[in-house]
Amino acid sequence: MPDVFRLLLIADIHSATRDAPEANRRCRLGRELFRRALDDARLRGGFDAVALLGDLLDDGTRDDADELLAGLRAELDAAAPDAPLLVAPGNHDGDPERLLRALGARAGLHELADRDGAAYRFVVFADPYVEAKYCTRPGEALAWTQTLRDGGAPLVAVQHNPLSPLIEADYPYMHVNRDEILLGYKRAGVNLSISGHYHAGQALNRVGGVQYFTAPALCEPPFRYAMLFLRGREVSAEVRPLVAPAAADIWDCHAHTEFAYCAKDVTADAVIERARAFGLAGVCLVEHAPQLYCAREKFWDGRHVVEPALWRQGADARMPRFREAIPPKRGEFVRVGLEVELDADGALTLRDEDRDWPHPLVGAIHWLPEDPSGMTESQFAECFLRTNEKLLANGIDVLAHPFRVFAWQKRQAPADLYVPVAEMLAAYGCAAEINFHCNQPEEEFFAVCLERGVKISFGSDAHELREAASFGPHLDLLHRIAPGRDVADLLYHP
Repeated sequence: MPDVFRLLLIADIHSATRDAPEANRRCRLGRELFRRALDDARLRGGFDAVALLGDLLDDGTRDDADELLAGLRAELDAAAPDAPLLVAPGNHDGDPERLLRALGARAGLHELADRDGAAYRFVVFADPYVEAKYCTRPGEALAWTQTLRDGGAPLVAVQHNPLSPLIEADYPYMHVNRDEILLGYKRAGVNLSISGHYHAGQALNRVGGVQYFTAPALCEPPFRYAMLFLRGREVSAEVRPLVAPAAADIWDCHAHTEFAYCAKDVTADAVIERARAFGLAGVCLVEHAPQLYCAREKFWDGRHVVEPALWRQGADARMPRFREAIPPKRGEFVRVGLEVELDADGALTLRDEDRDWPHPLVGAIHWLPEDPSGMTESQFAECFLRTNEKLLANGIDVLAHPFRVFAWQKRQAPADLYVPVAEMLAAYGCAAEINFHCNQPEEEFFAVCLERGVKISFGSDAHELREAASFGPHLDLLHRIAPGRDVADLLYHP
């Protein structure tokens, strides 16, 4: 039985510097949506290749087309630098050769293999358009397809325009010579044909022994991409929306602002906008309290933990500016909290004048309050447990990325700590945070938490806008450990 070949399909990004509200396209978010889809797919099992199914740009004839394509290429390089790339130009993309050059792609035949070495052949078509609308497959391309008939490995055709089922509409979604292409695919032994262009998408279907699938548009809510799973000639498809399911009643309980030293492009207003755009019930703007009390260089080396005076008496405090700018945004949809730690004196990194207003209070261990350099694994674990109990005793609402400090210290989190930490959380009524930011959550730990009635908090821990309100991996994890249960009943709501 061959391993599965995971093919990520992204169609109709329509990237541009302005939206197209008349068409419900969020073109301005094109680059970000592209990266969100790549990250979501990577964290939910990964992929073996990426297929971009055309209309990457909203208008490929504009002067900014090269810049927009360079932005998409940069996201690919950052999120999937080693993934094979298939690109079928669309009618909005302008010059197809320029598009392919910009992305380092080409039309024609590609031979790829799954992780067990089973081969697949992908034939990518760059079909020409008249008036950027009417598409016809040239005769030489039709004839060339027939030469691929006896190649052995399953053959997958890749193009922008959909082929099946028939779309009856005033707009010419399909090829002018569609019937000729369908017959040619049947004769050539094509196993699967994949397309974009029709923004609603079309479910996997079969005509004349050939399977057809049309990926939905990424540019329109609910911002969908698709995964195809190939096992030899067997094909299954999964469409994944980036917008959260409304019934899950999801809050992002840990998102940062422009006040974070570690922030990249996040701002409070933009995070709130993303939370609304991606279907959340609300968002918590949670900032590192120590970063608001002391200078950047005194935070990053952990000195504020071992030298508590740095945060208690620091002249570098930005908390007044934070309180002036961020808490006024509170309302039914927005909460404002702080992320706190434990210092070497066993105190919460929170000044007395700031104890009453933050909600939620998110506790985290970025550095242990004792020097870990000479600790054995057992000593490190004991210090970790003591620190957690003191954090919880100080009344935190959420324990952020519970075991991440082990990985950051290049240690393995012991599974025998899962039960005692979960029991502490249950005893103090504190939620456990699922967090994928620079972190791989311990699935078994969260299962133990649910067994003990501990609520689960979803935290994007967003330092970049592409991370805010992105919870596909979180939901997958929760569905695996609590199949059939109502997600809304399991989650912490501030």
